[in-house]
Amino acid sequence: MNLLRNTINYFYQNIPRLFYITFFLIRIPPVYLPFSILKLLTIHILYRILLALLFLVIILKKNNPLIKPTPIVLLFFIFFIVQSLSVISATNLVVFISQYEKLVVSGIFFLVAIAVSKIDKVNFNKNILKVFIISTCFNLLLELIIYFGQSSSLNVLSKFIHSGVIGIVEMNLKRNRLYFDYYDEIILPILVAYFVYKNRKDRWSLAGLILGQIIVVIAFISNIRSRLVMLFFSYIYAMLLIAKKHLRLALVIIGLNIILVGALHFYISSYQGYSIFNRILLEDEREDVLTIDFRKKMIERAYDIGNNSILGVGLGNFYEYVPTNLKNQTFSLTANRRQEYFPSLLYPHNWLAQNYAEMGLVGGIVSLIMVMFFIVTDLKLLRKSSTIEQRACIGTFWSLMIYAFLNPIAPLTFYANFWILRIIIANTKSSYS
Repeated sequence: MNLLRNTINYFYQNIPRLFYITFFLIRIPPVYLPFSILKLLTIHILYRILLALLFLVIILKKNNPLIKPTPIVLLFFIFFIVQSLSVISATNLVVFISQYEKLVVSGIFFLVAIAVSKIDKVNFNKNILKVFIISTCFNLLLELIIYFGQSSSLNVLSKFIHSGVIGIVEMNLKRNRLYFDYYDEIILPILVAYFVYKNRKDRWSLAGLILGQIIVVIAFISNIRSRLVMLFFSYIYAMLLIAKKHLRLALVIIGLNIILVGALHFYISSYQGYSIFNRILLEDEREDVLTIDFRKKMIERAYDIGNNSILGVGLGNFYEYVPTNLKNQTFSLTANRRQEYFPSLLYPHNWLAQNYAEMGLVGGIVSLIMVMFFIVTDLKLLRKSSTIEQRACIGTFWSLMIYAFLNPIAPLTFYANFWILRIIIANTKSSYS
């Protein structure tokens, strides 16, 4: 009994700290827990457990700060209800439940984040920015190991990271692409807020500059166009933030990056035969042109489905409505793991199109209203006095959304980033005031 009481007291006293840990866990790949039986337990399972415990402790807490009818809370519940109603038309309930579980977890994350933003008012924004930066450092280290180690590094990392992630990374490496779906390019404005606007010492500003350059390098060598587009928006926004305070510094960084990117282009082209610039110029019909055509077909199919459904076909059920001729296509790199990869390959590479197909006309309208509301809200904040965290997170959020408009999303990671950024943007209390 004493152990239970002490455990509850510990959670009461450490709600913010434990929440920041959970956010870190979902910002990085699913690493196996030590002594995991049959490699079933990963840190993403731990993430779910910690979130559930935090949610229960907050509910039991007197005067818990969970539910307040703010615009973001109302939008969240409307969106969640529409997602839930899509079960009515779901033909593959197993897939629906799998996707719905991730959205329920993301919903709990949102509610706990709202509560923590009120419990830890003074430090919430600052600590979330720290988690973004630390988790990005972890991810960048992994990407560098994978890029330079190739298949040999994957053999080692497969002992520590979930096989599903390793498999997708391996598949893309065979296409000379570095795939890592954790949205690290979005944090450039956050680096500016943390390392430039916080007026840290020169060595910390230098550390922020180096980290930013590593992000630029990895996005470029990834050979994935959507990562470069995401980086481009994040980079331009970050430079505008810097220029507002240190115009000369912004110009120096831009000059350095022009030289860096040019050198990378020539270096990569010398041994690989092409760089990401060649992919942007659509020089390879199969890899560059046909992939865009394929995405257009998936988006068109999504809108066809949405036009004929009020509540959609159900979360994760888009694949059930893909034409048979597309399902029967042979993709050489996925032939051995067809069932595992096809549902994600044959999917709308656009967040709005995905929602329109899976949640129907109602879901499409709600999603569009959310986007328009966020655009209007953010423009108002940028035009008037706002905190540096708000301004940085606005750029970070729309960098994330640009990626979501070009790719299918990973619900757990995407919505954790999505909602935490919206909470900071809605939070007028600065940690740096």
